[in-house]
Amino acid sequence: MTDDEIEAATVATGTWQYGGSGQMPVRIICLTFDYWYAIAEADRQLAEGERPEPLGEHGLLYYAYFVQINGPAFSTVVQAKGFAQSKVQSEIRWN
Repeated sequence: MTDDEIEAATVATGTWQYGGSGQMPVRIICLTFDYWYAIAEADRQLAEGERPEPLGEHGLLYYAYFVQINGPAFSTVVQAKGFAQSKVQSEIRWN
């Protein structure tokens, strides 16, 4: 994804403290498709019978994005934020 695509897909931003190194950014991005399924499909790595994650209520999937997309797809922003929080030791301050 390009920087412009990431910016356009961002629905929430926050920061978290990484030790003594300062504040680190985190985003929640939304996509109209299952990112990991699309990657596996493009790489011809789909498992037999594998299907994309069903889209959420608004036709979107949400992902935690630290430096890249991290973790699975979620059907809500709240779930994606919870996942992001579980990956860091300090509290994420959402804007």
